[in-house]
Amino acid sequence: MQLQQAQLCAALAGMLADNEEQVRRNAAYSLARLGVAIQPGTAEESAVVTALCVALKDNYHYVRGLAALALQRIGTPAAMGVALDHLQVVRFD
Repeated sequence: MQLQQAQLCAALAGMLADNEEQVRRNAAYSLARLGVAIQPGTAEESAVVTALCVALKDNYHYVRGLAALALQRIGTPAAMGVALDHLQVVRFD
């Protein structure tokens, strides 16, 4: 079960870099739904948080919003650190 989840998270993290907006949006949404199941301190968490960090700068506002939601739902110190750093930058936009 853990291997399947790790593979799924890796695939979804990769989809956040897709050329199609809808694919990126759906990947961010799926990661938000899986968020609470992602274990802190794992390679899976690192890959997902890194991909979501990039997604916070996406041109498509739904991807940005869902990436922030996914980070919140993951809730690990790494995810929350990325989310808070992002808020510090965009708060004056």
